[in-house]
Amino acid sequence: MDGAVLRVSDVQGRELWRHPFNSLPAPYEYAPDKIERNIVLVDLDGDGRRELLMLYFQRNVDGPLSVTLICFSDTGKLLWRFVPGKEIRDAKETFLATYVLDKFIVIPAKKPGDRPLIATAGHHSVSYPCQIVVLDATGKQVGEYWHSGHLYHAALVDLDGDGNDELLFGGVNNGYREATIVALDPRQVRGASTQAHGDPHQLQGQPTGTEKAVIRFPRTELNEATEPFNFVMAVWTEQDVIRVTVREKRGTESGYVAYTLDKRLNVLQVAPSYGLMKLYDEFRVAGRIRRNLETDETPRLRQITVVRNGFAPVAGVAR
Repeated sequence: MDGAVLRVSDVQGRELWRHPFNSLPAPYEYAPDKIERNIVLVDLDGDGRRELLMLYFQRNVDGPLSVTLICFSDTGKLLWRFVPGKEIRDAKETFLATYVLDKFIVIPAKKPGDRPLIATAGHHSVSYPCQIVVLDATGKQVGEYWHSGHLYHAALVDLDGDGNDELLFGGVNNGYREATIVALDPRQVRGASTQAHGDPHQLQGQPTGTEKAVIRFPRTELNEATEPFNFVMAVWTEQDVIRVTVREKRGTESGYVAYTLDKRLNVLQVAPSYGLMKLYDEFRVAGRIRRNLETDETPRLRQITVVRNGFAPVAGVAR
C-alpha cells in the first residue's frame, strides 16, 4: 500500500498495476507481519493467471471499522467485492447488518474442473453474532452459517479422510462462555450454532447448523475467577496434528494453554504456558484460587467437549 493506492509489482520490483481507493485504508493492516493474511494471490478461474484477494480495511469516522473482501484480476480490474452482514435476531433483540470481516481462507479445488472456494468470518461490530460465508470463485455466496460468538481464526484439515478439507473456525461461544472450534464442510455450510436450552444467545430464524464437529475447551479456575470466558487465539495444522492455543488470561501477564489434537480430535497433549504457571502461583498465594495447575487443572483440561455430526466417535466428553 502506498497511501490510498494499492500497487502490485513483480519480483523485480516493476509495477504491474495499481488501484486507487477513495479513502485511506488502515495502513497497519498491510504491514509486513500482516500482509500475508490480508492479501492473497490465487488462480480462481483456472486460466493459469492469479487473481488478488484483499481485505480492504476502512475506518469510518462516523461509524465502526468497515472491511470488504475485494477481488482483482491479474491486470488490476475489479472483479467483485463482498460486504459481510445482514440483520439477524436472538430472543431479545435484532442486530443491524454492521459486520467486520476478520478472516478469509481459500479452499483449494481438489478435483479437475472444480474451482476454489473462499470462506470468510465476520463479527458484529458491537455484539456477539458471527457470520461465516462461503463464496465461489465469482464472489457468489454459496453457504452461510451463524455462530453465537466471534470466530477469529481459521485452518483447513481433512478430518474424515475423504480427501476434502474441513474448515476449522476458532473463537468463543458466548452462551457457553467457553473457547470453541467449529468444523464445517465448506460444501455444506448453513444454519446456526445450537445453544443450550433457554440460552438467550440462540440466534433465531435459522435452521440447525451443519457443523461436522464442535469442540469446547474447559475454563481454568483462574479464567473463571478473572475473565468472562476463555477463547481460541490460534488454530493451525502441523503435519498430522491440529494445534490450538486457548487464552485463559488477558493482559501483560497473560497466560494460555496449548492443545495438540489428532485429526479424530483426540487430545494428545495439554501444555500450560509459563505465563499461566506464574499467574497460578501468584493467585494461589493470594488465596484467590485453590487448584494446583499441574496436578488439578491440567488433567481436567484434557476433558474437552466434542459434539459431533457426520463422522466417527472421538475422544473427550462427547454428546
